[in-house]
Amino acid sequence: MDEHGTGRSHSTFLMGQLSAQARLLPWWSFLAAELRTVDSRRSAYLHGDVKPEHFLAGPDRVAVVDWEACARGPAAVDFADAAFHALRDLAYTHSGKSVPFSVLARLPTTTAVLAWRIALWLDRRRPGDLMRITAHDLSNIVSAPDAESALRRALNIVVTARDGGVPR
Repeated sequence: MDEHGTGRSHSTFLMGQLSAQARLLPWWSFLAAELRTVDSRRSAYLHGDVKPEHFLAGPDRVAVVDWEACARGPAAVDFADAAFHALRDLAYTHSGKSVPFSVLARLPTTTAVLAWRIALWLDRRRPGDLMRITAHDLSNIVSAPDAESALRRALNIVVTARDGGVPR
């Protein structure tokens, strides 16, 4: 049960965002099982689409805009989303620049949620792009010894997808 008594766990919420096509892939059960690690975490309000263009900075404050994808779930989702967007944007628009892995690794996400975020991205691209990610790819992220290694592994998947023609 979640904290509101709905019976919907965080892992069920996250896996429910993937397509019916994803449910048929060999990694579905693995990822669903790994995401159960966030089921015991408290729910937080999630932005759902954390990226730089959704922050407006003024002289005295910062505002976060575009809450149309908001939900409640583990905060690790927004942290993984922020890390993913940074990796993707660096891979697609600044491929010559170094990636600030040590800075991104400070985001308190989990490797399972980061793996899920990569799968979600490919699931929402063109038909067939989801087939680019394998159980090995997801396992490689989840089994990373630390956050920086997980981010490096995720970036490799993004770069491979980019080089294979997957749109940003």
